[in-house]
Amino acid sequence: MTTSDLVLLAYIFLIVPAMLVGFVFARRKMFEPYHKYTMTAITIVNWLLIIFVMLVTYRRDVIPFSPEDLKLPGILIPTVHLIPGLIAQLLATYLVIRMWFSNVIPERLAVSNIKPYMRATLALWLVTAVLGVVTWAVFNRGFLSSPSAAGNAAPNVVRLVAGNKFDPPDLSIKTGTTVQFVNADTKPHTVNADDGSFASGPIKPGATYTHTFGQPGDIPYYCDFHGKVGHVGMAAVIHVAGSPVAVATDSPTSTAAATSVATSAATENAAALKGSVFSTAPKKLLSRWARQFISSIRGQPNSRQRRTMAVLTAIKYPWGQALIRHSRRLELSLYIAPIMVNRAAKTCRW
Repeated sequence: MTTSDLVLLAYIFLIVPAMLVGFVFARRKMFEPYHKYTMTAITIVNWLLIIFVMLVTYRRDVIPFSPEDLKLPGILIPTVHLIPGLIAQLLATYLVIRMWFSNVIPERLAVSNIKPYMRATLALWLVTAVLGVVTWAVFNRGFLSSPSAAGNAAPNVVRLVAGNKFDPPDLSIKTGTTVQFVNADTKPHTVNADDGSFASGPIKPGATYTHTFGQPGDIPYYCDFHGKVGHVGMAAVIHVAGSPVAVATDSPTSTAAATSVATSAATENAAALKGSVFSTAPKKLLSRWARQFISSIRGQPNSRQRRTMAVLTAIKYPWGQALIRHSRRLELSLYIAPIMVNRAAKTCRW
């Protein structure tokens, strides 16, 4: 039983019934101590689940792919679930604080009639609970997954399925066999070999990735989002038998848009930069995150070098790639990119 299963059971058999019991206490005007303690307990437990379970899952499975992949069920449903849940939790927190510290809260912050707020909180909590069940079904049971990718697995096909699993978890093939990895889930996954011999990059729902195995042996692999090296989390193994054979470099299929876009964009940017003033810039700058790039830009002694570093920052991100692709002259980005970088710098507050 997974953590998400336990959270679902806790809501169905403990938290939601406690909400209804608290509502009964309020209706019968049993505020002290029954309703007060019940409301406080529910709010604290909810915050613990939000911080240590839901937020972790949301940061791992949703935030990296928002907003560009918001239409995917695995991204959209958790986001919809977040909105009423956050509003309800903030309302509940305010009501609990008001119950315990009514004499301390400033008059302008203390509502005279809390009944509408209590009813709104309960209604939003119940709506959130229903959306939570839908979110659980999307993440763990393949609800709303792509019908075209959810069929029976064919020979030499590994399906990435709901519940963060590879199906089958063990596959036996011969050297020279090409294996197709199909994402039949509602959220992106990756396929990474433990030894680093192959890595798919993000595979969106319905997309595929292929790899030809030329060396015999047991090849463990995992999802970079939901697993780790050493058969931890979302992981599986392929048993390859036979003599070593030479194979061509694997590549994503035409449907694996998530992985092919990054490759084509990198190639396009490299061609644009070849022979320009930027070709002498350190290549390591292309693989760092925004804050490190901004720090490098700040450290340059003159505006020309700052602009050069700004373009190197820009090409790592979609807006920068589009800027360079669609500019008639590459030098135009020397003047536009620093503006974007300065805005990013203000966001980072340095």
